[in-house]
Amino acid sequence: MCFPAALGAIGSALGAGAATSGAAIATGSAALGAASSALGFIGQRQTARAQERAQAVAMQQEQQRFRREQLAMRQREAQEQIANLQQRQQIAEETRKALARQVVATGEAGVGGASAQAVVDEFTAQEGRYLAALEQQRQFQALNTGLALGDIGMAHQRNITALSRPIQQPSFLEGITSIGSAGASGYLAGQQLYKATDPTS
Repeated sequence: MCFPAALGAIGSALGAGAATSGAAIATGSAALGAASSALGFIGQRQTARAQERAQAVAMQQEQQRFRREQLAMRQREAQEQIANLQQRQQIAEETRKALARQVVATGEAGVGGASAQAVVDEFTAQEGRYLAALEQQRQFQALNTGLALGDIGMAHQRNITALSRPIQQPSFLEGITSIGSAGASGYLAGQQLYKATDPTS
């Protein structure tokens, strides 16, 4: 029974002239109590649904944030890999040019044999050291990226766990019981009110 209907029931009970008996007042009070309890149950259910919608929006926003952070991290990783490759190519090109110049210089100086090979070996060794340093840098960057992605994933899981906390739902059975109890209490209160105001009692 809705609240206006409950008020109507009370009006009918009180407006029946001589029929304004203890039972009529008690019935109207019972209807009012039941309606009030029903409105409370409906309000709780609406609150729970609003919380569910807010939770769904928050979950969606968290998923989007997580994907953005992952994408940003992967983009930085790709940029680092491109930069590393470009450095390797630059080192190889500079070594090739320097070696070519040195070969020409040693040839013009009449240096050959083991001495010329030693020059080549030195340039090759120097290039190897540069490339080894670049590889070590790449490994450190890959390790840092992996750790950062792990931190992002753990933070995401913590946020999802926090957002997934169950929302308390109003119990339909408890709501019906509460409505019945409120109606009974209202009925008794109506009888007591009638007895207190009845001049014949």
